[in-house]
Order: sequence, then structure tokens, then C-alpha cells
Amino acid sequence: RLLARRAWEGDRRFLWAQSEPTAPGEAGLQPQAALLVVLESATFRAGGEADVRGRGEALVRLGRSYVEAGSGGLWLATVDESARPSSALPRASPPPGSADPSMLEGTAQRLRDAIARGAPAYNRGQARRCADIYLRAAREELRVSGARLVRDSLQEAVASAESLLREAEEADGGHARERKEKAAAWALRHAFDHVLTWIAYDSMPSGCTGCSVC
Repeated sequence: RLLARRAWEGDRRFLWAQSEPTAPGEAGLQPQAALLVVLESATFRAGGEADVRGRGEALVRLGRSYVEAGSGGLWLATVDESARPSSALPRASPPPGSADPSMLEGTAQRLRDAIARGAPAYNRGQARRCADIYLRAAREELRVSGARLVRDSLQEAVASAESLLREAEEADGGHARERKEKAAAWALRHAFDHVLTWIAYDSMPSGCTGCSVC
């Protein structure tokens, strides 16, 4: 409800991302993709809930991200203008090589399945297992996907992750190895989130979308 109120009383824009932002600066981490949403209308009810309607305006890359103190968990973020994704285009001019909606939904489901298996492993301290799960999923998607943005995003992440994992195997200490393995997992996860955000944006109707915010 705080997000909706802030956005409505401000410039009527907010950012939506597939997952919570990660701390910048670690080797191998790429800026995270997010959808810039413009609010079209908002109705605030007495109980604190809000019905809002808005439209996706563009895909952007997140810059500095942090939780505002005393907000109960509201994330604030800047937009990295130097790393705007190529998919930040009007839907009337989709990126060449876009796939049909059913193929994109298949891609989204496979990536979500990989995250569902990899994220718990990462949270248990098994960063290498997580990276391997993500890497297998990314390679398989490169084999079957015809969408250019999917392929461009995943090819870059796969190359980065493979390099980081090679460095991890050559690392002297356990801490250095673990840091490289974590970076590899996050390089792939950010690419997955970028693709999933783009698919969500691409599948929105050209008009407004609505939702309730508690």
C-alpha cells in the first residue's frame, strides 16, 4: 500500500522486478532488469488496500537498490541509464526474432522451474549446485529458443558463468571458490529474471493492467 500511495502522489511510476535486488559490486553480477510501470488510476480504500491500474512502459536496469529504513520492507532503486536493455522498445516494434506467445510461455516455465530447483540449493549454501542447475537450463534454452532477446541474454550469462566456474576450479582457497560460484549463479539468475520480466512485459495487453495492492 505504501508503494501505491508513494507512486500515485509522486510521478506515478514504480519499478517491478521478478526478485529482490542483489547487492551490486560482486564480480560477475550484471545489473538486474525491471519493468518501469506507469500508474493510470488508483483507488484507496478505508482498510488500506488499493486498486491500481497501470501499463508497462519499458524494461530498465536497476542501479543502486536498498530498503528504506522504517518502511517495513519497501525497496527503492535508481535506474542505470547506461545499461538499458535492448528490449526497452514499444510493443508495436518487438525485437527481431521474437517467438510466439506459447513458445515464450514455455521458456518462462522452464526458467521458473530451474529457479525453483536452484534457489533452495543456493540458500542451503550449495552455490555450485545452484549454478550447475541454472547453467543446464540456460544451455537447453539456447538449444530450443528462437527469440533473439532470450538468446542474447542467456548467451552472455552462460559465457560469464562458465568463465567464473573455471576460475572457481582454479581458486586457491575455499572462500575464493565459493565467491566465484555464487557470482556464476547470480549471473545466470539475473539473466533469467531479465528474460522473465521481458516475457511478462511482452505478454501484457496494449492497454492497462489492473491489480489490488494490500
